[in-house]
Amino acid sequence: NDSIGLQGSVLYNVFGPRLYAVGTNADPSLGELAFHSLDVVVSKTFYKHYAINFGVQNLLDQQVHLVEDINRNGEFDSVNDRNYKQYKPGRYFTLGIKVKL
Repeated sequence: NDSIGLQGSVLYNVFGPRLYAVGTNADPSLGELAFHSLDVVVSKTFYKHYAINFGVQNLLDQQVHLVEDINRNGEFDSVNDRNYKQYKPGRYFTLGIKVKL
């Protein structure tokens, strides 16, 4: 809404399944299963020269899930492949001030 100087955006991204690390003859490749991310950014302008921004990345705080391609078919899934590692990257918050001269 430009009349009150307010802007916002909502972004939804899906990554994967994708290759994480290439394997060798002795060790299978590692893959990352699908990861869903929701990001939100809001900006408010004051007096035409000042703006404050607030953002949150990975609002869903979904878990990253890595698997070993034990059947070596080049596809990564939680049913046919072995769990390798799981972790939550956490949410990322930003706050900023802009001054236009």
